[in-house]
This record gives sequence, structure tokens and C-alpha cells, in this order.
Amino acid sequence: ISPATLSEIENNKLVLNVDRLVAISEALGVALEVLLPRSSSRHFEIVRRDDVQLSPAAPLKVVEPGGSLISYHNLLRPMAPTFIGKHMEPFLIQVKPALAESLQFICHHHDEFFFVLKGEVECLLKTPDGLVTERLGPGDSMYFWSYLPHCIRSTTAQPAQCIHLLHAAHGAT
Repeated sequence: ISPATLSEIENNKLVLNVDRLVAISEALGVALEVLLPRSSSRHFEIVRRDDVQLSPAAPLKVVEPGGSLISYHNLLRPMAPTFIGKHMEPFLIQVKPALAESLQFICHHHDEFFFVLKGEVECLLKTPDGLVTERLGPGDSMYFWSYLPHCIRSTTAQPAQCIHLLHAAHGAT
């Protein structure tokens, strides 16, 4: 899918046919029903603690420079998966440890905020001034421009847990 087509899909300017929708779900490795909203007329969404804790964690897929999809080490649980037209995307993230030689930096077109619930995380951020490394513990938070390449990992052998909020100022996520 070209970037222009993807933009039209994301902004509700293009209706997907079933074949393309199935291809997208297979490429992303998600069930088809995840891509289909339950309703476009709800004014709010509630996700209960047990629902988000027990929901299957979705591995994050990132696109390599060559265009192939690879898995990222952290696992995401969407916290408002069916709300239509949102500009913020909240996630409960299981932040796993990653060895220095296997670090994967990602970037995307959002503002990003995260709040550490449990464990300790290290955020590596490639800024114009060089690599910045910050360690955060429970109750700490960080806000940054996520177009900067970044990697967030647990500093211990145990996964950490964070609430992440992505904000897309340019349109609905």
C-alpha cells in the first residue's frame, strides 16, 4: 500500500474492499475483527482492568528500511481499541529487557508520553545533540517527540509495565 493510499484509509477517504482488509490483517498479524470497529456512534469507551490485563498482548511490528516487518521487543495492550476518531492512543505496555547488541530504535509521527507503573525502564533517545539515556522508575514519566528514534527497555530481567499515550496532532489514530 502506498503512503497516499494508507493516508486515505486512515482518514476515512477510501473504503477498503474485503481482499485488501484481509491482506492488511495478515500482514500485521492481527485478527480481522481487530480492524473492524464495533460502532462508530459511541461517545465514550470504558475498558475495565480485567479486560486490558487479560487481553492478548499485541507484538509491535516495525518496518525496516528495506520495507520488511520485524517484531519489536515490547508488547502492547490497547486501552481504547474501539473508540472511533480518536487523536490519542493509550496502551498498557509490557516493557521487556533488550540486550545492547539487539536494540531496535523506532520512530513515528506522534507525540509520546509514558508513565512507569512497575519496574524500571531505560529510554534511549537519538536527539540532534546525540544519544540521551534516561532511567525511570515507578511514578516517573517522560514526554518526547516520537519522530526521534527511540528505544524503551526494562533495566532488569523482569518486564516493566507502563502506560503509553500516543498523540497524533495531524489526524485520528
